Amino acid sequence: MKLNKDVAIATSKLLLVPYEASHVSTYHVWMQDEEIREATASEPLSLEEEYEMQEKWRNDHDKLTFIICEPLSAQEVDEIGEIEGGVQDAPKRMLGDVNLFISVSDDEEEDVESDQESSSDGQESSSDGQGSSSDGQGSKEKSPFRSGCVGELEIASPSRRRQGYGRAAIATFIHYIAMNLHDIRNEFLRGLIPTAFRSLSEHSHTPYPNWAHLDHDFKLKVKIGEDNESSIKLFESLGFVRKGAGANYFGELELVLPEYVTEEWSKGLMDTHGVEGYEELVYLPLVV
Repeated sequence: MKLNKDVAIATSKLLLVPYEASHVSTYHVWMQDEEIREATASEPLSLEEEYEMQEKWRNDHDKLTFIICEPLSAQEVDEIGEIEGGVQDAPKRMLGDVNLFISVSDDEEEDVESDQESSSDGQESSSDGQGSSSDGQGSKEKSPFRSGCVGELEIASPSRRRQGYGRAAIATFIHYIAMNLHDIRNEFLRGLIPTAFRSLSEHSHTPYPNWAHLDHDFKLKVKIGEDNESSIKLFESLGFVRKGAGANYFGELELVLPEYVTEEWSKGLMDTHGVEGYEELVYLPLVV
């Protein structure tokens, strides 16, 4: 996504920066670890392919990625107003990455295809299917923006694991999502159905008539290998619950966040886990 290309997030526990070309060489080293590739279901790539993938992810409408870095020092917090690529996110300060993959829910795919077919005149369109509203009062029109997936969390260096970085990263990331949910949705929709939403402005709140509860439509979930007990416990500690009776065909458990992703709830999640001082700063990428 392009939404976060100029945004860094500083907290007391860590610094999140957008995944840029300057990070690729370090990321490539991380991905030589077979354990990491297996945990993230990733194929080995050449360095050149890794650069191509970074550029693709920056432009994809359904992927949002931050690099996790060590937190700013007290002096840095007092003195800097923006994050310089290659300085506060130098390779020695990089810890891992966190990603959001956005998709339509299974029962919405046909509605999205219908929207695509009926949007040739460039006007906004929505499916005619009806669904139950969250409060049980009547119905509301369906939208394709029904599912979000915290797809991957990676703390690359074994020596930096089990120090709270992963939990702090997810809590911070969820708060960023809650703070920017309309903008995330709009970029996703512009890429999903470009003819219908090409005029949708970045901060528009009403691309669908009667779409009153955006946070109700957006659900976070994660799929984790059933043997990855540490990751399962991490996400459960953040409020995710197991869905279904057991692992799927691929040996993965699905955990879902039953809570609505609101600013108030996500702020409480950060408070619970000692993540303080959330601040979005301007990020100046290093030109490579």
